[in-house]
Amino acid sequence: MDTINLLHGLHSYLFLLKAIESMELTDRQASKDSADAFVKTISLSYDTITLKLDTGAAREDGNFSPSLYLECTFRIDQGNVTFEEVYCRNTDRMDEIKKFIIAQAPDDGYPWNPNTKEDTYSGEILNYLTIADEIAKQGYSCCSGDNYRPGYFSKIIVEERRIVLEQINHLNAKSLDHRNDYNMRNLEFFIPFHPTEEKPSSFHGHHIGQMLINFSDGSSRNNKHCGTLIKEKIHQCKV
Repeated sequence: MDTINLLHGLHSYLFLLKAIESMELTDRQASKDSADAFVKTISLSYDTITLKLDTGAAREDGNFSPSLYLECTFRIDQGNVTFEEVYCRNTDRMDEIKKFIIAQAPDDGYPWNPNTKEDTYSGEILNYLTIADEIAKQGYSCCSGDNYRPGYFSKIIVEERRIVLEQINHLNAKSLDHRNDYNMRNLEFFIPFHPTEEKPSSFHGHHIGQMLINFSDGSSRNNKHCGTLIKEKIHQCKV
């Protein structure tokens, strides 16, 4: 399934996360808590949707140093989604947050979402997502450990400022019984929501417009062919 359809399917959960954030900000104001604002993250990995609220502050280098405030998980089973569990650092808020999530959780399954507009993402982002899918398809069902679902990635992350797509295969990488048959392949895409003047540097990085692609492959020799296909496709897309 194409990544754009999976992202559309996550919108209802993004709205839920925003509602939780609003509720917690209201509680903080009522209790005169001056803690840092929240940073929202939503992710999809195999059969799990995860919603997160982090607190923290920007470090001197400009990066964010997160501290987990809330994490909520949903389980996907044949298109049906069920609430699994929630954690909140403020244990006094746990019961109320859990009740709110159960009452407000989307009931339209996954990834079907009839309320998503086609113009949610810009044409530039849609183009990057299409390119990312084409590259990631080279590693999809390529060898053992490449059984990603429900799309072509092991994890799809929507952050405040960017979309992150990961296709990670480390099958048998730490097994002494598979010294000559293991995968150590990392493919990552970073797609910013808004153009930036400076492109982030990376040792394994490739740029296609504003999209950064990180790729490395330390797999055993018999599994290198998948990485070769990915590298060839990256270079084709860069032309």
